[in-house]
Amino acid sequence: MAAHAHGTQGIAQAVAARVDTIEHCSFAGPDRKYGSDLDPAVVDEIAAAGIYVCPAMNVHALTIRDRFGDALDKVIMGLYSGGAQIIAGTDAGIDNCPHGAYVPGLEALAMVGLPAAEILEAATLRAASALGVDDRAGTIEPGKDADLIAVRGDPRSDLSVLRHIELVVTRGTEHRPAAPRVRAAGLAAPAGPGPR
Repeated sequence: MAAHAHGTQGIAQAVAARVDTIEHCSFAGPDRKYGSDLDPAVVDEIAAAGIYVCPAMNVHALTIRDRFGDALDKVIMGLYSGGAQIIAGTDAGIDNCPHGAYVPGLEALAMVGLPAAEILEAATLRAASALGVDDRAGTIEPGKDADLIAVRGDPRSDLSVLRHIELVVTRGTEHRPAAPRVRAAGLAAPAGPGPR
């Protein structure tokens, strides 16, 4: 069961209901400002309950930062340092957030201070665990679905290499991706209509 919660009261209620995941988890107070009501006690409860948190970082991260200052950094790093299990996700499908813009969300997590190894786990094994499919996905090992990508470079030291996928393998079948629709630099989506 997933909860979509921005306000601290809604987040606390989601924790009390023992949901599996909380989407956004932005700790907005009555002023509706991102991170204005960050509650370490609620973060502790999230961590203790083993609830996964998807901050829905995406191509809009810089806009959020411009609007709310370092609140974005404080919320995500507060969740991380408090032991919450962060998973990657982008809220794809909202205005100007195309489905093909997954990597900018990972880069946004790095922008606020998460280590690359943590981000990669949030996008792979931990995300698979949150979805209940870690028995067949999330890692490369015998008996699993052989879902993986190949890039030139090491994303543990440079997440931007994920923008240049050479090969996608799904359940052991190889696919060569088309040219990406997201610009190679920055966190912005291309102008014009996104994928249909």
